[in-house]
Amino acid sequence: MFVGLFFIITTVVGLIRIRNIYQMLHIITINDMLGVPLFLLGLSGLCFIKNQNILAIKIVFLIIISYCVTVINSYIIVKILYFLKNQKS
Repeated sequence: MFVGLFFIITTVVGLIRIRNIYQMLHIITINDMLGVPLFLLGLSGLCFIKNQNILAIKIVFLIIISYCVTVINSYIIVKILYFLKNQKS
């Protein structure tokens, strides 16, 4: 859980420092693929320890859905940005 929290904090610092939209998207995608799932995985581990198995299984399904949605959203955003950049030229 602390590794995920480290990625989330690093993402916030990176977003403050970087101004390029493609690099920001890269940072956000790394956070969505590593930071949030690791944090949720630690949370589900705590739920298993406290015998809240149904909640832990729901969190694992949330991680799986997060992986699927992150890839699709990132692809769509990059395609739109690329299209808009080439349309202005």
